[in-house]
Amino acid sequence: MSIRSVCHNCGSASASAPLFARADVTRCEACGGWSYTRAVEVSSEELYDESYFNGGEYIAYDLAWRSHARNFRRKLDLLEQHGLGNPGDVRLLELGCATGAFMQVARHAGIRSMLGVEPSVYCRTIAARRGCATVSPLDRAAARLIDDLRPNLIVAWDVWEHLPNPVSTLDQLLSQADSQAIVALTTVDAGSAIARMRRTRWRQFHPPTHLNYPTRRSLRAYFDTRGFAVRYHRTFGYYRPLFEYLSPLGIRLSRRKAALLSQPIYLNLYDTQMLIARRRPG
Repeated sequence: MSIRSVCHNCGSASASAPLFARADVTRCEACGGWSYTRAVEVSSEELYDESYFNGGEYIAYDLAWRSHARNFRRKLDLLEQHGLGNPGDVRLLELGCATGAFMQVARHAGIRSMLGVEPSVYCRTIAARRGCATVSPLDRAAARLIDDLRPNLIVAWDVWEHLPNPVSTLDQLLSQADSQAIVALTTVDAGSAIARMRRTRWRQFHPPTHLNYPTRRSLRAYFDTRGFAVRYHRTFGYYRPLFEYLSPLGIRLSRRKAALLSQPIYLNLYDTQMLIARRRPG
């Protein structure tokens, strides 16, 4: 049975229907994006605690720093190729900044005006030690700090899928952004071959941390209706530390062994998309 509602992936008022014979997963008939509809019973700060980054969804997030740095440098390179402009003029807002690794890369590239939004207390503590200005999305000061920044670059690296309603979240940030703002993000691609083949066994499908699963059509529809022109939209492969490839094979790793096996290895499964868009003049 189809239900008409506003899609959390493309922002259109369209019909959605249950997917995979599950009442808690729906598919938008306009864009093909998936949404997990069951209410999450814990707060984001509880969900993304220290254990999430160490032994939970990530084996050892901090030990993957060389991979993170490579991936973030590649993303910044793509931004520079597609209209970023002078780093000294950039006012960066990073949604879901985690431990501040991208902000460090951006600082090294000459970007000085930055603010990160991050729900995890654990991550904000590490980011603060690295000299990164961060705020909780639940903090009453968050809206004022974003208004004061008036960002002309908003990035959200692998964040869309974690948000209960990414469309409304991004709409709010866009209302506070510069008139010529650039938005760049990476997120899952529910229209990819591996997602359609693996379905609920897809590596990206794991509620309650991943809640929304856009397709390429989802993002293009969203940004078009918000007055943005897409400058870049392709798959994005990742460097990951060797120990992340060994763990799914059942190889148990101590933290010491993981540190020795942290060299970055590249892999592209074509189920992650990267998009860069700029607000159209006028």
